[in-house]
Amino acid sequence: MEIRCYRRLLGISYEEHITNEKVRRRLENAMGPHVDLLTIVRQRKLKWYGHTTRSSGLAKTIMQGTVNGGRGRWEAEEVLGRQRQRI
Repeated sequence: MEIRCYRRLLGISYEEHITNEKVRRRLENAMGPHVDLLTIVRQRKLKWYGHTTRSSGLAKTIMQGTVNGGRGRWEAEEVLGRQRQRI
């Protein structure tokens, strides 16, 4: 997606057979140094994760999987794939 957008900005079609590395170099020459989109997304996800783990809300509970309680005996056996015993 990122390279496709860069190609569109620079007016380069896929029929020209220009490598992605050359597209990045052309973009850097035109706009100057920049940060990759993937790097920005990673940074934002880590920032959100840190923000969420410092809170005490539902999002933290879901992300960390810390739910009180446990499974009953019958529920645990169903998870293992056993049939229920009939009494």
